Amino acid sequence: MANNSVDRKNRRYLLALIILVIALIAISFFIIGYQITGRAVDHEDDKLRVGAILTLSGQDAYFGDIIKKSLVLANNNELELIIEDFSGISSNAPSAVNKLVNLDKIDILLTEFSEDTMASIEIINQNKIPTICISCGSAGITKESNYLFRTWPSDEIEVKALVNYAEDKGYEKVAILQTISVWEESLVKSFKDNFPGEVIVLKANREDSDFKTQLIKIKKFKPDFIYLACYEQKYPLIFKQLKELGIDSYAEIATTTWINDPNILKTCGKNCENVIVPQYAKPSQDFVNLYKQEYGEEPGVGADVAYDAIQIIKILKSRNNKDIVRELLDIEYTGASGFIEFDSTGDRKNRDVELFRIRDRELRRFG
Repeated sequence: MANNSVDRKNRRYLLALIILVIALIAISFFIIGYQITGRAVDHEDDKLRVGAILTLSGQDAYFGDIIKKSLVLANNNELELIIEDFSGISSNAPSAVNKLVNLDKIDILLTEFSEDTMASIEIINQNKIPTICISCGSAGITKESNYLFRTWPSDEIEVKALVNYAEDKGYEKVAILQTISVWEESLVKSFKDNFPGEVIVLKANREDSDFKTQLIKIKKFKPDFIYLACYEQKYPLIFKQLKELGIDSYAEIATTTWINDPNILKTCGKNCENVIVPQYAKPSQDFVNLYKQEYGEEPGVGADVAYDAIQIIKILKSRNNKDIVRELLDIEYTGASGFIEFDSTGDRKNRDVELFRIRDRELRRFG
């Protein structure tokens, strides 16, 4: 009886050991398979699984809504599209990306701005996730990862257009008002690196509700040209205070391309009349018509490059991260935002930029 009891115990131990070994082998295959292909298992209908982190709540929710509409419009249920809200707070981005990478097992990531992209860059690199940033403007950002691309061009292009204008006008003194963030830092650096004259930079927080301290210093400097490298939602207040201080009467003023939003222009009103605004080529009319047909409104800033990001992904034939990167480097695509081709760092190679003036709350070409 004792021997039988021992045999039963041995059999239970042996059975438990076999189950443990099988479990370990299964886990090993799971991990190895994920590392090689970027996916643990095939997705439904073998669709590429695309994750996007967007600003769907908070003060920038209007922009996230524009991007989301374009992504959905372009997708047409051809990809598995999973969207996470990071509320426009860059510190929230890593957890949203971690969820998409480790729980949803995405193949490709879409980020929104320079700030959330940089906050997530370590996760992107560690997991080797091919990533397309929809609205990354910061110069050199794609050099931070071999897996990072962007459909929005480097904002160094628009900055150089403003620098060329200032030089052509013979301006020697430039004042820059900058709100503090990764993107604005990049704009300011590009301007200072390219403009040969005297430049002063006054900084403010994006959350500030008064810019008079900085603007009074600008007034004392008596610049020929003022560049507002600022968070676009602050433009109405800044222009109001510029007008109150009389600074707009003697210096030309320029903004970033992001002021081109109907609500911002309407709020600015006459205070931003004659302000210079750089703009990339307009979206294709086919895209504008498609967007208006679906949503009953004009596409906002960034809608075209978001649409193109999805269309480019739909072209891809590869299913593992390294081959996806190789395909993206070879992409030549004409879409809603024009011709797209990436350089060896994942930067969009070219996009035409033109200067406009604000007239009656609309952008008008020079002349």
